[in-house]
Amino acid sequence: MKDNEDRILELLPDDIRVAYQEGDTEKVEAKLNELENYGRAESLYAAAAASAIGFGRRKQNIKKAIELYERSAEKGYAPAMNSLGLAYMEGYGVDVDYEKARKLFEKAEELGNADAACNLGTIYDEGLGVIKNSHFARQNYEKAIEFGDIDAYCNLAIMYEDGIGVKQNASKAIELLRKGAALGSADAMYNLGVIYSQGKHTPKDKDEARLWFGRAAALGDEEADKELRKLY
Repeated sequence: MKDNEDRILELLPDDIRVAYQEGDTEKVEAKLNELENYGRAESLYAAAAASAIGFGRRKQNIKKAIELYERSAEKGYAPAMNSLGLAYMEGYGVDVDYEKARKLFEKAEELGNADAACNLGTIYDEGLGVIKNSHFARQNYEKAIEFGDIDAYCNLAIMYEDGIGVKQNASKAIELLRKGAALGSADAMYNLGVIYSQGKHTPKDKDEARLWFGRAAALGDEEADKELRKLY
């Protein structure tokens, strides 16, 4: 929950952050309502994110969050398009609708949104509402990396490790995971831990496995923490 709150705080104006840090929840709620009334895309998105998890005095309200994401997306705000796309992809407060999700991701990707590019890659990688297309999946993961998405390194690495739509290349997979891990991707760190703990494509190395599981666990990855405990 603390991580979620920190992410919300990053989106909010200074006056709301100060009020929250001072424990003035009444002022926080009043200011969130003002954000909704301003009607600016960024303000609507921040208010939506606060409603999605519950923040200050505001209780979690998924329906309200979806409404605010929609209003923000209609104003051309790419992060809102991505969040709304995720809602439709995962059935979060709405019925699952892969076509709507894909179209939202496409629009956001056109605006340079890295998360949307990665999510669009997943749509084609897993065949969600479309015929599986490894070529499109790889293209979108590569675009996501170009835009700055760190978790796309892990998705692309899996394609090279398993030879999905590309010639199998374990060395390339490990290289991509290392790049993602260096940028702070817990998923990439976890997968490196798996590779070294199991000796996949490389000799087993418990020290390396502990290193990567430990770094992922430090970022809150619970599975990495479980694997790390097994190595002691």
